Amino acid sequence: MDPSPTEVSVALTASTFLMALAFESNMRGIVSAVARIKNDDTIIAKIILFTNAASMLQIVGFEWANYTTKSTCAPVNLLSNLAYHLMMLSFDAFLLYKTWLVSSRQRRVLIPASVLVLHRLCWGIVDLMHSFGTWDVASQSCIWIPDPNAAYGFYSADILCDLFSTVATVLVCRRYLSSDIRKLFVVLISENVLRSVVSLAIVSLGFWVVKTQSFVKVMYLSGLQTYAFSHLLNSEFYWYRARSEALQDTPPAQKYQDNTSRHVAPAVDTHSHTSVVIPPDWENAVNSDRLERTNTSSSFRIVRVL
Repeated sequence: MDPSPTEVSVALTASTFLMALAFESNMRGIVSAVARIKNDDTIIAKIILFTNAASMLQIVGFEWANYTTKSTCAPVNLLSNLAYHLMMLSFDAFLLYKTWLVSSRQRRVLIPASVLVLHRLCWGIVDLMHSFGTWDVASQSCIWIPDPNAAYGFYSADILCDLFSTVATVLVCRRYLSSDIRKLFVVLISENVLRSVVSLAIVSLGFWVVKTQSFVKVMYLSGLQTYAFSHLLNSEFYWYRARSEALQDTPPAQKYQDNTSRHVAPAVDTHSHTSVVIPPDWENAVNSDRLERTNTSSSFRIVRVL
């Protein structure tokens, strides 16, 4: 049964409100990412910048599609869908890249992470080929016709990225939970698990919406998903501060600061058997683009290079 004009109007209002909140979050995220790039020039900040820009483009396309004409219905929806897949692909890459960094750039993490990104890319291309916007003569409006099989595919790909990121991070971090830097790794696990729980909930809702094949529910989902993922992405700046505070809570004997050069000097704890080296710009990849871990026979060390 076709939705009534009232149902469509309410769904449009709700999704527009959520999109507006997401747009505001994207703007703040872009400002924060640009500031971080100027200070540190990190890949993490660049991914955040790109993802926020793609999200904003998707929002513009979504809203434009609701007021388009017959001649522009299909291309505007294509633009919005392309921006959506760029946003989700870069968000998945963001999660997997951080996981790879936390793993000390292990090859056994890099290879499956790369496969998962390519898998998500392929399903995005399939969806762009088979889902489309079309002009509905009866309602004189532009409507979106998703391809259910493609939707199941890219939602499954998103779930796999979430699960792999969470499991790999927990497995890597758990070895440090009994060390003097446990607070840092508790934060790393917490942020990853929380992101994944929210992301999995939204994606699972997407499975149900695709099954119902309801245009109105698709509108609600679009607003909710864009809002949720914009905040999940930009929460990185909150977690940045949390990771920094966790580092500050590390016992003084475990930190070394060299104000005169970029050389490092270790602080040794004889109770551990893992060496953790935190090089310049560590906060952007743990805070974190370049967190490195080495196994040694003696101890672990944390090095903060200024």
